[in-house]
Amino acid sequence: MRALHKITTAAMMVTLAGMMGHVMQNASQFGLASQPAGLDVAGLTNVTAVANIADAPAGVEVTGVRMGVVAELPALPRRTVAADAAIGPLPLAEAPPAGFARCAAPTLKLAPAAGASVLLSISAPCAADAAAEIRHEGLVIPVQLDAAGDWSGLVPALAPVAGYALDLPDGQTLATAIAVPGLEAVNRVVVAWTGAPAFLLNAFERGASWGGAGHVRAEAPGVPDAAGTGWLLSYGLAEEGPHLQVYTAPAGLTGLALDLEAPVSDVTCGTDLRVGMRRVIAGRAEASEEIAVAMPGCDDRLGDVVVPLPDLPVSVATN
Repeated sequence: MRALHKITTAAMMVTLAGMMGHVMQNASQFGLASQPAGLDVAGLTNVTAVANIADAPAGVEVTGVRMGVVAELPALPRRTVAADAAIGPLPLAEAPPAGFARCAAPTLKLAPAAGASVLLSISAPCAADAAAEIRHEGLVIPVQLDAAGDWSGLVPALAPVAGYALDLPDGQTLATAIAVPGLEAVNRVVVAWTGAPAFLLNAFERGASWGGAGHVRAEAPGVPDAAGTGWLLSYGLAEEGPHLQVYTAPAGLTGLALDLEAPVSDVTCGTDLRVGMRRVIAGRAEASEEIAVAMPGCDDRLGDVVVPLPDLPVSVATN
């Protein structure tokens, strides 16, 4: 814009100079050597109209013209170009709602474990904190996934080549299988039921008494890699969901007695309880059986109902 101001000023000065020459020439022609009093055109802005004296109407006598100094156009202050405001980094796009977040596909992994069992590992990020079910040879094993959607633990094997299926809450099912070495070297008893945790499986090894050394139960389950002793696995989540307990012992263990205990409570009194039993003897699975237990009335809520279970045969097929 400043360059345009310079050009405009120069053009006006050239025009004014031309008009001054024209006016002075006309003044000399008409003998206007001096300025008459009362006529002062200094500071007139419409100089072109005054300079064009030749165009004046007839009868008008011009007696004198004095041209004042033409004022220069005032210099406009220089404008300071404002600096562009800092924009800063563009905001990041918001993360999609949790319901639309993508997560890794679920996985089911199996590995052989001690005691002719299987270490089963679940990874299901989309099912964090959810309950899931593992199915194997007619058994339903309930498990609780953690905040990352993971679960890992021992599960029993009822067949030399054991297949497992994982049922997730969203309807997905994963299935895989694994060979289980050493199944012929153990005896295994499974009791399973649906509903309240109404049963307790007890194993008395080598003539053990109640609560003594060798009494394997939920409160003292033992460990699978202890030589010459048995161990117990327990599963169950919801009051009305599936429950099961699995006892495993070396096939050559002697002096072993098993029973099923049903405590009398507000939930069990006056009812007929039913529980299924499965056995694997030296690697051979037997047919399942159902055991019915008639519980005493609710006027007598003390004590337990104890049901003896068949003895496990002693096998020499053990290491």
